[in-house]
Amino acid sequence: MRPRFFLPTFLLASLFAACCAPDSSDEAPDTGSDDGADAPAGAPEVSAEDQEAILQTGLLGQWEWVGLQGVDDVDLEIADPSKYTLTFTVDGVQVQADCNRATGSYDLDGSNLTFGPMAMTQRACLGESLGSRFAALLDGVGSYGFEGDQLVLSLPASGGTMAFRAGSGGA
Repeated sequence: MRPRFFLPTFLLASLFAACCAPDSSDEAPDTGSDDGADAPAGAPEVSAEDQEAILQTGLLGQWEWVGLQGVDDVDLEIADPSKYTLTFTVDGVQVQADCNRATGSYDLDGSNLTFGPMAMTQRACLGESLGSRFAALLDGVGSYGFEGDQLVLSLPASGGTMAFRAGSGGA
């Protein structure tokens, strides 16, 4: 004799499988990325025109945080820049904030740069971590520019800037 819950469970599982199974029309769009990685889940489709504009910015690749200037009248040199990185792709941005990682989006309008919501891990980093401060500063970014070979992100609310150098991920 079968248990009474078998048929309702089977029907519910069948219904779930039928309504949630991907079909060929649900395939992810080709983003033109040549690194073989898929776009982050829920990432908006990036048009060919937008991809070309992003390529022209010079932002793509990995950048390591090397310094903070003019925030709370303090200048700060980052002891280990490889712990604090931004990696820009045409599909979004990946962030390393010491022992935590995040993924999210960014928006460009000329030299204006803003970061969208980011999904970040919440690990407790050991030692004197700047991870939380780094992540909080990214929320205040308003624009970007280049000074020599450095990427400079402006923080309009505080009047400061964050400086980055090309990272080993190839900016």
